[in-house]
Amino acid sequence: MLHRRIGALALALGTLFGPARLVAQQADSVPAPHVMAAVVVRGSHAGERRASAAENARLKRDLARYDARIATLELHLDSLRTYAESLDRDRIYFEAAAAQARARRAAMEQRLRELESRTSPHTDSPLP
Repeated sequence: MLHRRIGALALALGTLFGPARLVAQQADSVPAPHVMAAVVVRGSHAGERRASAAENARLKRDLARYDARIATLELHLDSLRTYAESLDRDRIYFEAAAAQARARRAAMEQRLRELESRTSPHTDSPLP
């Protein structure tokens, strides 16, 4: 229950301070995920119970920290997806604008050729 509250707090702080910085990362710049060690459960001696309780408390803290990290990374991923979609929309817009400009240029060149061929003088008289 505590790890959910911490995760919600991390998410609230993330939205409070704005979306995560948009930084392009290379695939090899991302650290490898942390692999947790296996937990061994043993008998019920009094000393071991205290050690188990301490181990459980440590594991709960680790889980809460991982949950907060996951919430932060999900928020960052959402902001990167939004940014990527924006770039895609911009790219499509600029490609369409460039295609229209090329079409207008080709039409103007065709019109110019037509005008030049229509207005060219066809005189047989020699030039002075």
